Amino acid sequence: MIRRSSHFTRRRLLQTLGTSLPLISLPGFVRSAGAQPGAGRILVLVELAGGNDGLNTVIPRRDDAYRHLRPEIGIAPADMIGLDDDTALHPGFGTLGRQRAMGRDALR
Repeated sequence: MIRRSSHFTRRRLLQTLGTSLPLISLPGFVRSAGAQPGAGRILVLVELAGGNDGLNTVIPRRDDAYRHLRPEIGIAPADMIGLDDDTALHPGFGTLGRQRAMGRDALR
């Protein structure tokens, strides 16, 4: 039996995915843009063609069902990039995590 978490709702997942899905596959030019100095704002949009494992992109941290249903492919808590108490990002978003730590991201 899967216990539904009251902390992570379908609506919350869709809202989070809507803001973060374009950042799933950061190409090299985006990573290098994060290293360049400058005060200007940059908007990056990435359109993906193909599949994506949304639950390993924006991870429901406190949902026990995530770990139960993904014992082999789930992301370890120590590797997650925390957004808040309930959600985290895949460790492949390291650049975005560093930008977030500096308050320079748009994920809220």
